[in-house]
Amino acid sequence: MARSFYRARSESTIDAYHHEPSDTWYAMVEHDGAYYQRRWRIGPAGEKIVAQESRVDYVMGSGNHARTYLHRTARGALIELPLAWYAENGGTWAMGPGHDRAYMLPPRPIAYECMFCHNSYPRIPAGHDERGSEPLYSGELPQGIDCQRCHGPGGNHIRATTRETARRTIVNPARLSPERQMEVCMQCHLETTSLPLPHSIQKFDRGPFSYRPGEPLGNFMLFFDHAPGSKYADDFEIANSAYRLRKSQCFLKSGGKLTCTTCHDPHDIPRGEQAAAHYNGVCKGCHAPAHTAAPDCISCHMPKRRTEDVIHAVMTDHLIQRHEPADPLTRIAEREDLTPINTAVKSFRTIRRAGWTPSILRSLKWRSGAISRPDWRGSARRSKSKGRLRRISISSSDKRGWAPGNPLRRLRPSNGRSSASRARASCC
Repeated sequence: MARSFYRARSESTIDAYHHEPSDTWYAMVEHDGAYYQRRWRIGPAGEKIVAQESRVDYVMGSGNHARTYLHRTARGALIELPLAWYAENGGTWAMGPGHDRAYMLPPRPIAYECMFCHNSYPRIPAGHDERGSEPLYSGELPQGIDCQRCHGPGGNHIRATTRETARRTIVNPARLSPERQMEVCMQCHLETTSLPLPHSIQKFDRGPFSYRPGEPLGNFMLFFDHAPGSKYADDFEIANSAYRLRKSQCFLKSGGKLTCTTCHDPHDIPRGEQAAAHYNGVCKGCHAPAHTAAPDCISCHMPKRRTEDVIHAVMTDHLIQRHEPADPLTRIAEREDLTPINTAVKSFRTIRRAGWTPSILRSLKWRSGAISRPDWRGSARRSKSKGRLRRISISSSDKRGWAPGNPLRRLRPSNGRSSASRARASCC
């Protein structure tokens, strides 16, 4: 967690990456002692056009799964750059979440919601904690998740002069109830979806960085689940580890005994063979004697899968299943937006690559059938769909784990992920 956000340093470079759907070129280069991301397009005569270069000031993401590159403006805003690095296949370059579209999007700001889960609490200018304020950051930024994100403010703890005072002035999650203990993790890992539902709503009387470990998470934010029968209810996404665990029968039947720290020690993360032995040992602690068809419980019952919102990331699915899902690593195509402007842009690129001249286009006048006119009304009809939400109860005392599914409001469209919402899941 301490590696989740850091100042840019010399990392991998790439001379040219072509994102074919948007027909845009990118590069990661070093010069003058700094790290930069470039992007450009190729004009009709083969020249570079729409060229842009941005300095990389910070990196978001540890690199276990992905890294997103950020530029800091003079005003203190953080801008997410389009090209990202992924750990898959030993390291690969691809578009960041939300930028994997058939058209070029401008770099976009890092919202407070992104910073909340990827870093320690930053300082923000006065008046910018109001809802709808431009996300700006003051002074030097923290670099990675620190102790206080799980243990609460540590000033009084550091100043304590006795062992007993030190113990009382810091939050030890191990001494919290199972509900409060899991909420320390769920502040970042209970994202039910990155679809524009929304997955959660921050309470209006709370600032963006005002949650403190040990307080009920529901006092800070309300979380929402998919409506029963939703086609998205079983989606596997990058920030929903705790959400998937809470749907598991192991969790529901544990009576509150199964929590995140049953398997995970945030201070000691095993790797390689040590990790396999540790996690399999946890499973066998409840399921002994286990069957002997395979010695590795995790690979079958909690396999690594490709996330559906960050299509170049592969992570452990925390839904404990009886049977392994089919083809968990199957590649997922980039999402295409069924909008009139996107249809028109794609048609124009097809025309340009075919070498048609403006005089030919004028003679066709979009009526001959040789060029498809964007179906404005049809696209609008396709974008209309209805969705319902229900609020999540985050108490493990409910046998099902969820509160009754009361419809809250209808939202549309729900047939595609918005660029802004997918950006929230840009790294792990």
